[in-house]
Parts: sequence; C-alpha cells; structure tokens
Amino acid sequence: MLYLGVDAGSVYIGLVGLDDAGTVRFQAYQRHHGEPAKVLQDMLARLDRNTPVRMARTGSGATALPLSGPVYDAVISGIEGVRHLVPDVHNIISVGGGSFSLTELNGDGSFRRS
Repeated sequence: MLYLGVDAGSVYIGLVGLDDAGTVRFQAYQRHHGEPAKVLQDMLARLDRNTPVRMARTGSGATALPLSGPVYDAVISGIEGVRHLVPDVHNIISVGGGSFSLTELNGDGSFRRS
C-alpha cells in the first residue's frame, strides 16, 4: 500500500508517498502555473499502477482537485506531521507561494495559536 499526501497550494503542488512502515517512497514538488490538476496527473503517472494507493489532500486548492479521499486542514496536518517527525518543535513556519503562517505549539505539541 502507498499512502499519498497531496498539498495543493496556490502556486505549487506537493506530493509524498509513504509505505506501510512510514518510509518515504515517492516525493515531488512542482509549480503548477494555474493547472494543478494537470501537474498532479503528471506526478501520479510516475507511480507504479500496480501498487494500491490511499490518498488525502490539504492546501488551498485541495477541494478543486478531482480526487477521492479526505481533505484535511493544512494547519492541523502540519501539527500532526511535526508531532510525528520532530516532537520537540514548538513553532511551525509555513511559507507558500501565496501565504505565510506561524503556528505556535505548547510544550506537549498541542496547538497554542496561529
């Protein structure tokens, strides 16, 4: 099984694929020039079609993509990712093509403020 996470921003598409052990097996990040669905389709074409896939989306353009799977809030997704990868982090800075945000976390990794 390959678990794909798609981050559809206003300027870029990011894609990461994890295996059952949580190891990164695929990643891509590309400017979409106003055509996020086309760029994502090109990214997905590089995957092995015989591998079962589960997918989730986040980002400002997530709901506009013609994909199945849930859509998650970008701030919550960032917090969960940081908790898993670097649990002692207290600030998350997210810089996108059309936005910037700072999310502050409490000592236990929970949301403090954004």
